[in-house]
Amino acid sequence: MRRLLMYLADLALVGAGTFAAFALRENLEVNPGRFLDFAPFLGITLSVALVLLVASGVTEAVWRFSSLRDYVRLVAVSCAIVAVSTILAFTYNRLDNIARAVPLLQALLIPLALVGARVSYRLHRAHRAGMNAFTIEPPSADEVVLVVGINPVTELFLTCVNTYTAQKIRVVGILAEQKHSTVGRTVYGVRVYGTVEQLDEVLAKLVVHGISIQRLVVTCDIKSLSVSARSAIRAVENSSDIKVDYFADRLGFSSNRDETKVAAVASTAAAASAGAAASVFKVDAMGAAGSGVFWRVKRAFDICIASVLLLAFLPAFFLVALLVAIDVGGPVLFWQYRPGLGWRKFKLYKFRTMAAAHDELGKRVPDDQRLSRIGWLLRRTRLDELPQLFNVLKGDMSFVGPRPLLLIEQSDAPAARLLVRPGLTGWAQVNGGRNISTTDKIALDLWYITHASVKLDLTVFCRTVPMLFRGERTNPEAVAKAWHEFSNAPVVAAE
Repeated sequence: MRRLLMYLADLALVGAGTFAAFALRENLEVNPGRFLDFAPFLGITLSVALVLLVASGVTEAVWRFSSLRDYVRLVAVSCAIVAVSTILAFTYNRLDNIARAVPLLQALLIPLALVGARVSYRLHRAHRAGMNAFTIEPPSADEVVLVVGINPVTELFLTCVNTYTAQKIRVVGILAEQKHSTVGRTVYGVRVYGTVEQLDEVLAKLVVHGISIQRLVVTCDIKSLSVSARSAIRAVENSSDIKVDYFADRLGFSSNRDETKVAAVASTAAAASAGAAASVFKVDAMGAAGSGVFWRVKRAFDICIASVLLLAFLPAFFLVALLVAIDVGGPVLFWQYRPGLGWRKFKLYKFRTMAAAHDELGKRVPDDQRLSRIGWLLRRTRLDELPQLFNVLKGDMSFVGPRPLLLIEQSDAPAARLLVRPGLTGWAQVNGGRNISTTDKIALDLWYITHASVKLDLTVFCRTVPMLFRGERTNPEAVAKAWHEFSNAPVVAAE
């Protein structure tokens, strides 16, 4: 119920921002006749917001724990709402009787309303608790952590990680002590995946996304958990390599203490978090080879083309998302961590083409039973990879480059293929793709990195288009040429 109220609140803020934009353009003199002219545009905006607010997940963030990452997403979704609404309204009645300045004012007022409401609420909560309201956004890190508990200790731990150990620890999820309204939402930008009793299920789900948990941080009093929850934690501790850190007990306080008492030992917690990072393994990031003029021009080209294609394929995005929702249900997007430029991990997005990896009893479902006909069609036409245009725009990927491998596959592969951004398509894809072995793909990727040029990128583009229609075909000559060139050449090995 609370989630629905938050969703309605965001929808109301979008409507208020849109009406304010119209009122400002009319110099705050809105008569009933002009409002009737404006009503279709307002209805279209609210209809688009109805879809995008849910699809983007921005309504799931808990307002009092909102972070910079949440605000950036709100701005991006607001711009998308304005853009789509303007296009649809122009198609409907060519924005008849609507000043062209209204969408521009919308683009300023809607994110101001959405972000302002969250910041105001968070400042209010921070003032009441006597705490600092803002945290530093952590980059990718080495140790992967799952937190157990939602309480002041959790908030303290996340603040300490963000402030002191952001380069060493990455918190990827939270488990609530019991069924709670925050399940499915985010705290400080970290998703609440479920309850402690669902620990095994959550761990299995994260593995599907390419995430292996290394440490379980328990921020609540272990005695306050149910018998099944304690059993789940001890089973993980005894039967896996996951380290269980009883954080609240180690610091000498439990989750039911007063917030002011928790804040009083913040310095102790910070030192503990910093010390815990000392045991994290290290991976030396490699410097990028893309420092020449060609690579800078290539990046500019990626930004321009990705922006154009995102607008051109906007109807396709909605259509595919609808088909996926009907076929396999929500969420419509699937993501996995992949190693990118210089070993930097990033989230690679795709439309879902398979049903859930585990059934209601938590048993693994064979892959051949998960892929549907629509999923097969999306894979065959590569439409499932449309969301990767956002990866290109962000700089995680390029249009042409080595396809990003899974983390476990890249750990055994030459790290030299990570000297450039991974690509939507590449030399290995147009010369064999799924029909050749991983080692052949790596050889072709290394050959591309050595010979990268505008001409070679254009060649890859020209070969990619027919590949979408006729399927992947192996080019033995290209594979043999790549192996011949690198058979005696030293490559950079992954650590």
